[in-house]
Amino acid sequence: MKCNQCNKPAMYQVGEGEAVKFLCNDCAFKHRALMDAQMEELHREYNMVASQIENTLGMYGVVPKYPLRPSPTVLAGNVSLHNIRISGGNVGVLNTGTIGRIDTAVSLIGHSGNPQEMEAAKALQALTEAVAGSAELTKQNKDAVLEILDLVASEATVPKEQRRCGAMLATIANISTIVGAACALQVTLGQYLPMLAALFQQKPG
Repeated sequence: MKCNQCNKPAMYQVGEGEAVKFLCNDCAFKHRALMDAQMEELHREYNMVASQIENTLGMYGVVPKYPLRPSPTVLAGNVSLHNIRISGGNVGVLNTGTIGRIDTAVSLIGHSGNPQEMEAAKALQALTEAVAGSAELTKQNKDAVLEILDLVASEATVPKEQRRCGAMLATIANISTIVGAACALQVTLGQYLPMLAALFQQKPG
């Protein structure tokens, strides 16, 4: 099944009934970002009305309000977390929330005692460091691959029987497409993507 917005394989379903749409990873991330922005705007409008009501009543703190959403933390330059370390002149601006979640997943599965999960943790760490520090990838493609690694890392931490193995294998395969065949990063992908994919390969029987 193809994405309704492009020709990439569809991975997500949004909407219901006649309004249902099927989206690939890239389009799903854009859709989620748009929905988050719209929700944040609605929350701000509600909070403004709530403040106006309190001002009219002369009573403050009596109308419930949505808590302010923290802005994504971005970091320009080197990154050094518990497992992931990114340095060099090509790091650029990174969302430390995304990198931080991957780093946490690396810690969780890297110390699980399961050899396959430990190999996947090693792959996640190496791929994240290589992609974030790449001089060849555009910021858009770098962000797209890191978002995929974030998604895969999150799925890797759930119990084995609850993992969406088919969806994750297709998602992992999409990384090579985003990076591009001519990119030197393909050497790193060739080494570590199979290690990551092995975590989601189901044995027959």
